[in-house]
Amino acid sequence: MPTEQPIGDPILLRPHEAAQKLAISERKLWSLTRNDEIRAIRIGRSVRYDVRDLRAWIEYKKEHPSTDRTATRPERQPGKTSSDELPNH
Repeated sequence: MPTEQPIGDPILLRPHEAAQKLAISERKLWSLTRNDEIRAIRIGRSVRYDVRDLRAWIEYKKEHPSTDRTATRPERQPGKTSSDELPNH
């Protein structure tokens, strides 16, 4: 009689699970997906993330930290608030 093997960790994650594993918000995950930085798998209307793709993205970010778009954002001048930078209308 065959014994049933226990199922290990899932290889496909739902968006909220993937975001939680990466310690980022779901909104950030959607942004990374939309910008083709992290690959998503569509199954009908469902979206899933392969654990191997998440690990590959992490490794890529370790090797290429300067590709983070926030790193190219200009620094705010000391003493200025974001409202000081907006034009007056």
